Amino acid sequence: MHAAEAAGAGREVIARLFARLLAAGAVASALAVAACSTTCTATNDKLANLRRGMTAAEATQVMGCSGQPVAPATPGEGFSSLAWQGPGTVATETQLDFEAGRLLWYVTVPRGAL
Repeated sequence: MHAAEAAGAGREVIARLFARLLAAGAVASALAVAACSTTCTATNDKLANLRRGMTAAEATQVMGCSGQPVAPATPGEGFSSLAWQGPGTVATETQLDFEAGRLLWYVTVPRGAL
């Protein structure tokens, strides 16, 4: 094999490896997007089905999963909060506030807001 042929063969091997890496990256990206889309988040439809006075279990059922605890029950007062991402974007968060295990209200705010 001549040097030019060897160089061409080497480039071909590298090109095939690069194409495989790109394909693997595309598959990994698609899987990540699919995982994000199946994450339990707040939606406008879910929020429309919440009612003041619902139990925390009923509200969690409406939301489709348990939210992230924001504030544990305050000893002696019974206040607690759960949060979900959304609706609409990862930059928003919806927080449900409960007193004595019953829904008081919910609020949607930008994440990281003061």
